[in-house]
Amino acid sequence: MTVPSPILTYCHSVYAQKDSMHGIDHIKRLIQKTKEYIDLNDTLEISIWLHGLIETHEPQIRNLLTLHNLPVETIIRIARDSLKNEHPTTWEGAWIHDMHLLEGNDDFLFIKSVLTGYARGQTLAETIDYYKRYLYRKNKCALSQNQKLFKKREKRAEELFQAISFLAEHPCSELKDTLIFTVKAFMETHNEKPALLHSIRVCRRLFEKGYPLPILQAAMMHDIVEDTQTSLDEIRKTFGNTSAGLVRLMTISNTGDYETDYRRNMEAMRHNTDALIIRCADLIDNAPYIRQRENNPVWQKQCYFYKTFESILHQEAIWIDFEKNMNSCCKKGG
Repeated sequence: MTVPSPILTYCHSVYAQKDSMHGIDHIKRLIQKTKEYIDLNDTLEISIWLHGLIETHEPQIRNLLTLHNLPVETIIRIARDSLKNEHPTTWEGAWIHDMHLLEGNDDFLFIKSVLTGYARGQTLAETIDYYKRYLYRKNKCALSQNQKLFKKREKRAEELFQAISFLAEHPCSELKDTLIFTVKAFMETHNEKPALLHSIRVCRRLFEKGYPLPILQAAMMHDIVEDTQTSLDEIRKTFGNTSAGLVRLMTISNTGDYETDYRRNMEAMRHNTDALIIRCADLIDNAPYIRQRENNPVWQKQCYFYKTFESILHQEAIWIDFEKNMNSCCKKGG
């Protein structure tokens, strides 16, 4: 048995009135995430589809389930169990409950909070305050095997909210729009590293050095083409040619030859100081992950950049930090 089409049609019509964090896309994410852990039976899948409507549309749901000879009380119990403020009494409800907290990727707790706040017209300061008051350490997975995973999500969210605090303290509508664009893009990423956190920190570092908005916007989006499904055309249509051009220069082609690809990229941005400034901040933020050793391509990339562009960037505010970092790495490396 599959989910009866009348139930799907009904759900689509009602969920269409909700935002993307709570609508059809949300249901699809829950189903996808559940499938990563367990086999999804029909009763569980129907309960996922109906869980977001159970508090407001229970009479209609009962009629639909009865009409199709489905286990009405079981499905309603599971759907109610799955709600965050409930203590599940069924294993199916416990799974859906936990999938709410483990939905999407490791950044999703942060992503959902930011995009929900944006949809509600909140400022970033209000969104951060709401998260701290009502969400942070207020939820817990029902199943013990999921609790460690959720703690990891909370830690990542805390790091991300700290990273964007500069925008809450110094509001800039254009840069907030860039943040929202970037956050939406990183809902789907093939990079298992904390790329969204890295992108925000690179932007923040340049913000604190006083660099202008076009550089900050491109810094926020500098990995977006490499790590998400976002295209340069989308960036160009939304932010213009300058931002798209800088992101293009920050995007390294992948032919399989890491060193050649990187050197080709460096040559392409040689005559664009703004792109070099962003790359400098990018390398600084990546430095903690580097271990200086022979044939380490990431360390070699740092050295190549340092030697090649010192004459161009030595008077830039960001270069001082990069030079200190390089000296520190050299000393650690002996």
